[in-house]
Formats: sequence, structure tokens, C-alpha cells
Amino acid sequence: MEEVVIAGMSGKLPESENLQEFWD
Repeated sequence: MEEVVIAGMSGKLPESENLQEFWD
């Protein structure tokens, strides 16, 4: 499911804070 996260990262660049929490 990492690919899905990467895809969301491209569309959620401004929400890096939210992504950082997801990565944790």
C-alpha cells in the first residue's frame, strides 16, 4: 500500500504535516 501513500503525497504536498503523522 506504499504506492497509494506516494500517490496521495503528490496530491497532498501542502499537507506535509498530515503526511508526516501518517508516516509515523
